Amino acid sequence: TLSVTGRGWGHGIGMSQWGAYGFALRGATYEQILAHYYPGTELGKAGGTTMRVLLVEGAATVTVGSDAVFTLKDAGGATRELEPGRYKLGRALKIGAETFAPPLRLTAKGPPLIVNGARYRGTVTVSVEKGKVNAINSVGLEAYLLGVVPREVPRTWPVEALKAQAVAARSYALATRKPSGPFDVYADVRSQVYAGLDAEAVETSAAVQATAGRALLFGG
Repeated sequence: TLSVTGRGWGHGIGMSQWGAYGFALRGATYEQILAHYYPGTELGKAGGTTMRVLLVEGAATVTVGSDAVFTLKDAGGATRELEPGRYKLGRALKIGAETFAPPLRLTAKGPPLIVNGARYRGTVTVSVEKGKVNAINSVGLEAYLLGVVPREVPRTWPVEALKAQAVAARSYALATRKPSGPFDVYADVRSQVYAGLDAEAVETSAAVQATAGRALLFGG
């Protein structure tokens, strides 16, 4: 007797993405795809929420900035408008000769914030723990999904597969977020891959918007 046990990439939870692709090619709707992979669930409304995504963890420095004036506010209430550009922050959280008390909250006034070269919607909080720098992006759930779906499935896939992924991603984010912790989700495969504004694509954004606020519910 030869016994073989295995699975595909990823965490092996919920929907098979390649399976959703195959269903969509055969004409299945996203509702039918989700019903197949999540038996006993129903589609319902998901309340709006903010996702706190850990972008940088335990680093020596983080580079933040914007292409327009943006605002910095520290734990002591000091607020500064920073000129467009890039600023490297270490554990001392110094900009020029001025030192700020952690955590720092950065808010864009126009173009998005930039963290280590990547653009992000929402605000960014920079903190220091055990001498290392962390950066957390706070962004609305729907905007978060705009940066997740194109990193989870190819933008060229059939639209119903993209919609199924959007609902699955929304449901997974809501089910696994940790509101009592310092952040809700990771930006990598420990949660879902999230790459911010630079990852967004027309096709996947349309799928997120077409299913906005819809999530899978089990027993309410």
